Amino acid sequence: MTNSANERFTIPMSAILLDDMVDTLLRILPKMVIRKDDIKANIEITMGQVYSEFVLDALLKKGMSRSEAHKILREVSSKSRSEGVQFKSTLIRDTRINKLTGKKELDEIFVPEAHIEGSQEIIKRTLVRIKEKFGK
Repeated sequence: MTNSANERFTIPMSAILLDDMVDTLLRILPKMVIRKDDIKANIEITMGQVYSEFVLDALLKKGMSRSEAHKILREVSSKSRSEGVQFKSTLIRDTRINKLTGKKELDEIFVPEAHIEGSQEIIKRTLVRIKEKFGK
């Protein structure tokens, strides 16, 4: 015996919810306004800590273990916040980071435009697929 009562409820409700989500998305996206200045200001509010994932990736590629990289980044991040200085400045001063990366590599990590190209392509592909599937 199956859970047919659950299936009779869950499957139709999932379809209804998905339909509503797609309909809402199709109404919102055409009206969406991207304010680049606001995006940049929001990134700057973090004092560069938004880039910690990319720093982590760079450290891992240089051979550092994930647990060690997380430990160091937590310490550097905490120090940066407590001193009220940019995350990148604190990274540059940290000898453990300097052993593996240079200032030039860190400078490249802290460029917002270097990290958005993939997102733009994903959004374009998604919009094309939505238009193909739903004709809107």
